[in-house]
Amino acid sequence: QVATPLHRMVLDALELVEKGYTAEEIRELLERASDQMMIYIGVQTLEYLKKGGRITPAAAALGAVFNIKPVLKLATGKLDSFKKCHGFLKARKIMIEAMKREIETRFQEAYEAGAVHILAASSASEAETESWVKEIEAAFPGKQVMCDPLSLGVSCHIGPGGLGIGCAVKQITERSAGKRDEYACRAENRCKKQRGPHGLRDPFGTDPGRLDPFDRPAAEPVFLAHRTDLHHRCPGGGAADLCFQGKFRL
Repeated sequence: QVATPLHRMVLDALELVEKGYTAEEIRELLERASDQMMIYIGVQTLEYLKKGGRITPAAAALGAVFNIKPVLKLATGKLDSFKKCHGFLKARKIMIEAMKREIETRFQEAYEAGAVHILAASSASEAETESWVKEIEAAFPGKQVMCDPLSLGVSCHIGPGGLGIGCAVKQITERSAGKRDEYACRAENRCKKQRGPHGLRDPFGTDPGRLDPFDRPAAEPVFLAHRTDLHHRCPGGGAADLCFQGKFRL
């Protein structure tokens, strides 16, 4: 998974937690969302594609002579060649046009509903990354662009100078009032059974006898790590409170 889409999924998961979704419901929604994520990546140098065996030395040499910059497409875990461009400025333009076409043909309804996140990624310099983000923002007025470094799993294949643009579709689902009330009652009962040594909430179930907050089957293995004197409380409280000592579940 590329860094920015994964970052977006984490933020969406936190939002769903705040809305009262269970772990299983969040998993299902994020799995559905992952099928609607994609990113186009422009490559500045062919050297690393050659070293990784993705192109031949002859193709790399010809590409360097003719200033060919490939654009790759990553979707549902599969990285494919999308287009070969003459120069990197052309590649940047092609990526933005491709993203607009994806939105118009696949995600127009979600985009109009404000449920499409525009993403950027980079293995380039800070200045070039900033210029790229501004170019995307100009192409998608009113959209906030989240940008992260490209993951090492991608950067090691494309080398420095890579730029990417992607999108993620937020799953629009609302709980009924009854469901929210039901979940609130369950959460309250759960908190009463999960008190840390200082009388505060212990969401990670430091005591094996307490109810597992993630509803894991009793037979499922749980990895434990030792921590001592760990005290942290997230602003505003909520499901992310961490106030305990001893062991916690990973």
